[in-house]
Amino acid sequence: MKIFHNFPYPYVNGAPHIGHTFSFFRADSYARFKRLGGYNVLFPQGFHATGEPIVGTVERLKQNDASQIETFKLFGASDEDIKDFVEKGPEFVAQYWMNKWMELLKKSGMSIDWRRTFITAITPHYNKFIEWQYNTLRKKGYVVQGTHPVVWCPHCQSPTGDHDRLKGEGESPIQFYVIKFKLEGGEVLPCATLRPETVFGVTNIWVKPSEEYVVIELERERWIVSKETVEKFKDQLRDVKELEKINSDVLIGKLAENPVTKEKVPVLPAPFVDLSFGTGIVMSVPAHAPYDYIALEDLKKTEAGKKLGVENIFPKKIIELEDYKGIPAEEACKAYHIENQTQVEKLEMATEEVYKKEFHKGRMIVDPFKNIPVREAKEKTVELLKSLEALDYIWEITGLVICRCGTRCHVKILENQWFLKFSDEEWKRKVKECISMMKFYPEEIRQQFVNTVDWLENKACARKTGLGTRLPWDKEWIVETLSDSTIYMSFYTIYHYLKQIPIEKVNDELFDFIFLGKGNLKEISKKYGIKERLLEKMREEFEYFYPVDLRTSGKDLGAESLNILFVPSCRNLGR
Repeated sequence: MKIFHNFPYPYVNGAPHIGHTFSFFRADSYARFKRLGGYNVLFPQGFHATGEPIVGTVERLKQNDASQIETFKLFGASDEDIKDFVEKGPEFVAQYWMNKWMELLKKSGMSIDWRRTFITAITPHYNKFIEWQYNTLRKKGYVVQGTHPVVWCPHCQSPTGDHDRLKGEGESPIQFYVIKFKLEGGEVLPCATLRPETVFGVTNIWVKPSEEYVVIELERERWIVSKETVEKFKDQLRDVKELEKINSDVLIGKLAENPVTKEKVPVLPAPFVDLSFGTGIVMSVPAHAPYDYIALEDLKKTEAGKKLGVENIFPKKIIELEDYKGIPAEEACKAYHIENQTQVEKLEMATEEVYKKEFHKGRMIVDPFKNIPVREAKEKTVELLKSLEALDYIWEITGLVICRCGTRCHVKILENQWFLKFSDEEWKRKVKECISMMKFYPEEIRQQFVNTVDWLENKACARKTGLGTRLPWDKEWIVETLSDSTIYMSFYTIYHYLKQIPIEKVNDELFDFIFLGKGNLKEISKKYGIKERLLEKMREEFEYFYPVDLRTSGKDLGAESLNILFVPSCRNLGR
């Protein structure tokens, strides 16, 4: 009787922390318990170095980043070690921390089979294994090239996956509506929003005061946007021509026409405006947006606000629901004790609460959509804006994403990017079939995995910087962090034998025989000068220990990461 127990390989950009310790001891306890019961237990351990994180730490060390230096010292690195990190580079850093991990795990008494240990991106035989995996997926039509929005690091010039982020794990591209308000001179003030139905409640437009904005030509119109927006539009394949730069203060006090209501609303200053988000211009709906409500209240207290006549601007309620008797944004700000624009965390919570309640429970109280549920009014407003030629789009990220290199990311529409075809319905069906046959602890998380399969779309599987395996057919691209971490458990079963074979003899034909049973034993042995018994041992070892019997993981590696493991497994190795 056998047990193949797998613990996810940790990322080697530091030493183990308390969370690793908890999970490792739990895994080791299970392995020991099963051995006592007479099971033949395979409990191997590898390490993960793919992607941007380690490269990012070295870059920060080169910049004498005090926080990064302190972090490494807390993990046990000396001043001399840190000097070596800078001089010898990312691969040395990865090897250093892998050795530290192994030292500490051995001291802890972990009953790991160290013969099978490897490190991604650096172990040559593992790189060959990844090449085989991607060649196999491509032959089956599951690695495709296309045009797709991705989270993009402008510094690294690469897509930024979850494990390549300092901040923003789980955030993804989302398309915002852009509503076109117009100044008297015809210039467009484009406002990005996810709530187009609130255009009926706009009282003013916000710009960030005393900042550089740019007048651009887009689709034969003159738009005014933040300079950060110009780069985003270019990265999203829009034909943008920069005309002139202006100071946002020249816009303050001007009137812009609401394309739906035809009302003229003033342009006002607001410090909360994020020039990197949307277009840097915001439509203000103070009755239904806590940020807008509190910004208007803040401005009313200033001399500038008095000169601009802000005291005569009042929230315009357009949505009604039982949860709020008066002005929703006002009540939410009071409930969260929000007094000014600097209370960002509370404003975010209030905003999320108001938006969710209004979307799911609210009804419009203004024409032409009076008494219509908000969720229906949203689509009807989009159609109305289209008919008025007052609608456009921009891609944004669902939340702030910071690359490991320290750069803020935005959405880029990538051409000729390589994707794993997770959207394939037949692939999804087979994954769900596998999920139905598995046991989950606790059982209630099963549905979370099924839900994740439903929303998985094509995933960018390569980037251009960082450590990793290069795509075998397109060496410009490097397989990204999660995409090389899917069926590595199968590699554990054979690596203690595979490393006896010179790297130049390790190829797809060899892996096809070991994992898929394809090819003739004697012919492969003769062709590559590999002993028949060694080939047989690898095939036997894989067939004996596979599939994995238990995967012990942390909550943070839940449905998305583990589903990304299931999907390629179903395609490369079958059910």
